[in-house]
Amino acid sequence: MFAETADVVLGDAWLPEYVQDSYGTNVVVTRNQDIRQLIVNARTEGRLDMDDLGVEKAVESQDAGLRHRKVAIGYRIYREQIAKAWVPAKRTGPAKTLSPRHEMKRQRLRTELRALSHESFLNAKTRGELSVYLSAMKPVYSGYSRQGRSFVRRALSFVKRKLKAVMKF
Repeated sequence: MFAETADVVLGDAWLPEYVQDSYGTNVVVTRNQDIRQLIVNARTEGRLDMDDLGVEKAVESQDAGLRHRKVAIGYRIYREQIAKAWVPAKRTGPAKTLSPRHEMKRQRLRTELRALSHESFLNAKTRGELSVYLSAMKPVYSGYSRQGRSFVRRALSFVKRKLKAVMKF
């Protein structure tokens, strides 16, 4: 987890208490005593402003990335092997299913987005039009972003968007 062999790791702090920070907030994980001491010194001297999160909060802040790299990788390996694609050696073997089941669709859509983004970017670059990329990506991304959200949440979101549109008139 968190670039397991790195001496220091920086990542976005995807936590509710930091979402509104327009400057961005990062999580810092150190595994090297010398680097840790540099950070402690900078904090003590007032050159660095940091909050202490603790391990649980750091893990929570990276939940989606950890789920993608640690839990869902077996399913992605399985799908790549079925497609007869080359797969680098991993510590995890292939897994035919994922729990919850909607996570399998999320991973299929991520794979589709990855392939589509390369192709769409080249098309947009050739034509000199960013809109080519955006219009190709939007339908797949919309489907991806709806994954894991209940029907009720999707319906409420739809109603909210429609109300905002009506209120503008």
